[in-house]
Amino acid sequence: NLLPSASLDADHLAMLNALQATGDFDHAYRAQQAIVLQEGVKLHSGYARSGDSPTLRPIAANAESVMRANLQALRGSR
Repeated sequence: NLLPSASLDADHLAMLNALQATGDFDHAYRAQQAIVLQEGVKLHSGYARSGDSPTLRPIAANAESVMRANLQALRGSR
């Protein structure tokens, strides 16, 4: 069963609630995206180096590359 959960975990629910409550949505969204992208880079880079599946390691490496590019673009847009 590879389907993700249909519900948010506590951290992501808190992020969503913060977006709903903020007076500066764009700033809050960019800050949250930086956090999510950094977490994604860490996750995918770790799997690309030492994941169990030889088939999925290059996919993780590609995802890491895309997330690094998105993080760099996000940092450049300030």
